[in-house]
Order: sequence, then C-alpha cells, then structure tokens
Amino acid sequence: YALWHENLLFVATLRSETDVTALISRHADGELLAQVSRWFGLRTVRGSSGRGGVDAMEEFLTLGKRTHLLVAPDGPLGPRRQVKRGLIYLASWTGISIVPLGVGFHRAWRLNSWDRMALPKPWSTVTCVVGPIIRVPSAINRADSDHYRQLVEQNMAIATSAAEAWAAGEKPAITWPAPLKS
Repeated sequence: YALWHENLLFVATLRSETDVTALISRHADGELLAQVSRWFGLRTVRGSSGRGGVDAMEEFLTLGKRTHLLVAPDGPLGPRRQVKRGLIYLASWTGISIVPLGVGFHRAWRLNSWDRMALPKPWSTVTCVVGPIIRVPSAINRADSDHYRQLVEQNMAIATSAAEAWAAGEKPAITWPAPLKS
C-alpha cells in the first residue's frame, strides 16, 4: 500500500484483519512515528533510500507473504507527493503489487513541514480511497520504472483528490488512468 508521507500518523490508528508492516525511515521524525505505530499495534520495519534501505528490504523479505507492506513513496525528505523510484524497484524485485491510497480529513491541522503532515482534529471524518492495483513486471529498466512511477503517482493523486473531496462533503467523479501493458 502506498500513501503520502503526510498521512502516516493516520496509519498508526488503523486496524486490520491482516498483518500490516509500515516501512518507516531511520530519520529522527521516523523514530517518533515508529513508537506511535508500535503503541497502536502496527509492526514497523525501519529504513529508507538514504539510510538502511537494504536492511529494511531484507527484513521485509523474511516476513514473506505473511504481511502487507505500507510505504510512503515521497518520504522521508520529499519532495512532497512525488513518488520515488524505490517503490517501483521494490515491487519489481519482490513481485508485490502496489495499491495506491488517498486519505482526506474533514478537519485537520497541517504542520509547517516539507510534507505538511496532517493531524486530524478530534472527531474529524477521515476518508480513504483505494486506487486500482498496479503490477510492476520483474527486470524493468529505468525507462519502465519512470513509466510505473508516473502511473503510481497519478493514481495516488487521483485517490487523494477524491478522498479530500469526499471528506469535505463533495461527490467527486473519478477517472483512473489506463494501466500500462506489461
């Protein structure tokens, strides 16, 4: 599952019938998020493209098919709402499908951070929109990874826009882009 870094605090409160593991950076802000996530019972793996990414990948691979992975592909340092290629390569190497998520809050505070982290206000309505599953073929090249990166980013943007509209009481029309042929 892929969602924007700004919504990671929302994830800590989720409950699921299946095991979910969140990939959280080893940066200082990631430590706070990891502690909050564990307090809510969410398993975490620590690492990012800049710190401990290989270790995180190995740890996740040992978990195998027993868990779903949750990733913020624009983190840990941005730019905001721009998918990095690491998610695409992870999906290609592991065969794991990407499920784009969008989150919207009826009322939320926004931090003055690079990602404008959302803190939902008490009793705020939270809406989550799930986009179409994206399957990345194995052994892709850089051009293919860019195409899939753009597709994931576009689907996450559509899901986010729809979730924010629904949370604001609107009824959005959603048109998903055509999937790439693999």
